[in-house]
Amino acid sequence: MRSPLTTSPLNAIIQADVKEAAQEILVKAINPWIFFNSHGIDIPKVNGKRISIKGFEFSGSALDVFWGGFADEWVQKTGRELIELTRRKAIERGLPVAPALTDCLNEIRLMVATIFNRMAEIEQRLKGKGYPKSVPKTDVSHLIQINVDDLEKIVEAEFMASLSRQPKQSMSLPQAYYEKEFENRFLRSKGNEFQILFEQLMKLAYPADFMACRPWGTQGDRKNDGFLKSERRLFQIYAPYEMKSSEAIAKITEDFEGAKQYWREYFDTWVFGHNAVHGLPPHVHELILNFEKKNPGIKLEPWGWEEFRLIFRKLTQEDLQSWLGGIPETTPHTAISPFLKLASEPRRGIKFAFVLFLKNTGSKTVKNIRLRLEHSETHTVAWAPSDDWKHLEKGISLPINPWDLEYTKGLNPQEETQVIAIPFQEIPTEQIFISLHFSAEDTMPQDWIFKTSPDNLENNSYNSFNFILKSKL
Repeated sequence: MRSPLTTSPLNAIIQADVKEAAQEILVKAINPWIFFNSHGIDIPKVNGKRISIKGFEFSGSALDVFWGGFADEWVQKTGRELIELTRRKAIERGLPVAPALTDCLNEIRLMVATIFNRMAEIEQRLKGKGYPKSVPKTDVSHLIQINVDDLEKIVEAEFMASLSRQPKQSMSLPQAYYEKEFENRFLRSKGNEFQILFEQLMKLAYPADFMACRPWGTQGDRKNDGFLKSERRLFQIYAPYEMKSSEAIAKITEDFEGAKQYWREYFDTWVFGHNAVHGLPPHVHELILNFEKKNPGIKLEPWGWEEFRLIFRKLTQEDLQSWLGGIPETTPHTAISPFLKLASEPRRGIKFAFVLFLKNTGSKTVKNIRLRLEHSETHTVAWAPSDDWKHLEKGISLPINPWDLEYTKGLNPQEETQVIAIPFQEIPTEQIFISLHFSAEDTMPQDWIFKTSPDNLENNSYNSFNFILKSKL
């Protein structure tokens, strides 16, 4: 897996999150084994059940339980939660996801090694009965590698997906329209209407995975408003006409206790979904944290607008049209947005390269696109434009900076085209700039500028960069 040029701005937060998670596993499920020879063991498993052994020596069946996979379950569950937590924090702060996930995986590696090495030390102490060095230490490298490999697959999938994500500023007009329509419905819906909206969203985002649960006779829904099978995530939805702290606390208490009674063996995460405009009251947050503390093995999550918006953005254009209807007719127009992506080619002796793209964010095909591009020259090397672009100048010796280019096709609405890569053999020590002069049929000429420092470049590696519009001439 490739590493970014430097760590994510979230690195310190990620380290703290992983450290806290590792400590929780050690305290809850690993360190209690130290007292096995004198007190036995009684610790929670991931599924809510418990491991209880007393009156035996640390050998035979007790040893089988110790290395039988309960720790792997804690590591995998916690690792997945940390990956998801990191992804969300990066998105919420408008930061690139890929380097944050890379940092998260590096910290998870340390967490996994810490946990299994601690288990090997505890085994030495228990077997040695006061003389740990008299017992050879178990090699846990294979356990560490197996668990890291499994979590790395998850990070790799998210990492590759993050490379293809468009920057927020490049959201198309249809996307912006549908998101605003969903936000209006989300905030306006109350009671059963909000429950229906939730079910429609989840069924589209997770077909054949999300299981809606409707009330049935005198049994009701048994405190289950929906279940996401692949993530073992149980939902309870609450959208009263007026959010009152006392009523919300009573609702959460009743629903959470009921969920444990009827569904505990099926879920690891319990979600309290709401549409409170300003969030939940502090006493409600405190209650959720206390419930999570008292129920090891269950993660409690309050979901509001931001969490549901991330789910909404998973929907395809076809999903949006079938659910929310077509977009009202508007006058066709052209609009071009340039942006850069950062890539590396270490095998070709290139430290990194800016790849320039143009995207038609309007509703009309753009024709006869011409572009004059000028860029910093420090440590750069010559590079040919993409196949669909040609030099306006003719001749054997063509200038490589500035570039005068013409697009040989029409650029359709929501379509993007790669223009050219600008490679750097080293990271410059001074400011980097790229300027564009753009013209096209039925479109006002525009000047765009991009500037960045080397520090900002490193902190935003593998992410998209946007230009600033200088003028409309």
